[in-house]
Amino acid sequence: VNMDDNIVKHYSNEDTFQLQIEEAGGSYKLTLTEI
Repeated sequence: VNMDDNIVKHYSNEDTFQLQIEEAGGSYKLTLTEI
């Protein structure tokens, strides 16, 4: 899924989600976990 900056900003609210970023073969894997 391609995500733009606005979506990342919304879902990376530290009070709502934990954001984990991993590099994978020249691209990035974002894992959002609701808390």
